[in-house]
Amino acid sequence: MLHFGGEVAEPTPAAPPPAPEPARLSLEKRVEQQAPQLVSLVKTARLSLGKQGLQGLRARVGLVLDASGLMGRQYKSGRDEVSHR
Repeated sequence: MLHFGGEVAEPTPAAPPPAPEPARLSLEKRVEQQAPQLVSLVKTARLSLGKQGLQGLRARVGLVLDASGLMGRQYKSGRDEVSHR
């Protein structure tokens, strides 16, 4: 190609293969082992998420319990439902 005024393109290196995802543990299997009384709740939750198209999503969930009862008004009004990032 150099004889005709063109340039030879350098070959682009191949992209490395994607890193394998860590193995996901089935929530049902884990619950069966640790808390068998909750299996029906896990199945119900899975069905509900599937109906909403949310079965493949991951989420972090935080739970705060108010043992003092001082947050009662906020719970009733819904003001406690705040997401934190």
